[in-house]
Amino acid sequence: MRSRHEAQSLGSLVSQSMTWEAKPLRYGGTCDACGAIIDKREVGWHDAILKKVRCNACGPASEEAPTIEPEAPAPQVDPVGGSAAIREARSRRDPKWTKDAAGEYLMDLSLHQHVTEGAVILTDRQVPGAKSNIDHIVVAPSGVWIIDAKVWRGKIEYKSTSIFGLESRLFVGGKDRTSAVEAIFNLVIPVAQVIGDKSVPINPALVPRLRSTVGVRSLWVKMS
Repeated sequence: MRSRHEAQSLGSLVSQSMTWEAKPLRYGGTCDACGAIIDKREVGWHDAILKKVRCNACGPASEEAPTIEPEAPAPQVDPVGGSAAIREARSRRDPKWTKDAAGEYLMDLSLHQHVTEGAVILTDRQVPGAKSNIDHIVVAPSGVWIIDAKVWRGKIEYKSTSIFGLESRLFVGGKDRTSAVEAIFNLVIPVAQVIGDKSVPINPALVPRLRSTVGVRSLWVKMS
């Protein structure tokens, strides 16, 4: 503990910013600089404006440096289809993602070759409010198209799962792919909210990429 005489002499000192004052701290506290505990009535530095205290060893703070908020990183725009998938393939070391990336890249090439001139093609766009992404978005006279490229093999068919035929499910090569249909339809409303124009139709499209681009040209016609 400091002597009363020392406390009185320190009490006359004022920091460079004229807000810190040395005095016995009635309630003590925690030093704003080093985190040390300051006992009650121990001499320290007090800033009545900032409502902060400092121990005598640290002394008063000089002019407070302005707090600079870090700039939010700019959203990454992938100019080539499959860029997001290839990053996942590298991080997961999963060959499945490499195949997906290849399929998305080929779809990106096909879009630029066949889509009507004047349409805007966007790739690897983040879904609003989610961590997932949309492989391809095409803004065309016929509306906004959400395109999910799939590397599937086998016959594509719809099958009824009941004798009444109330529900049809998508099968590719004998595998049930209905979840992919549900997933792309779940993107319609988030995209429509971003567009903000109810007159613009949002068209989801699953495009299986088999061994060639044969069978997908009908999509280009609808976009025109």
